[in-house]
Amino acid sequence: QEVRKLAETVPYGINLVEAFNIDYVADSGVKACIIDTGYALLHEDLPNNINYGNDNLVTGYNPYDNGEVWDKDGDGHGTHVAGTMAAVGGNDVGVVGVTSKAKMPLHIGKGLTDSGSGSMSGVLDAMKNCVENGAK
Repeated sequence: QEVRKLAETVPYGINLVEAFNIDYVADSGVKACIIDTGYALLHEDLPNNINYGNDNLVTGYNPYDNGEVWDKDGDGHGTHVAGTMAAVGGNDVGVVGVTSKAKMPLHIGKGLTDSGSGSMSGVLDAMKNCVENGAK
């Protein structure tokens, strides 16, 4: 059985959007909003509050009263989208994201449930919460 080390890769689209030419400045005050199915907060290739010692680097909100939380992603799509934007670069794990060179703060709006569905009011409530928390 062949065993291979999985190393960090650059997805095709990262070069298409010229991500390595984006000069995002850490601590610039820009916070991104991702509205989807949630965020796997402890994913090894995504920013999290523990590894960066910043309780406000990744924040979030779930508008639904269904027992689900924003920092768990039962569907995986929200985590995938977050990785496209902010996967950590230089760690030899997974992929690099568009802002992989800096610690961009994120606010996660769980506008869709773990089943991948939601309501228009849930998505709009998540969007409103993003704005109220300083996300763009």
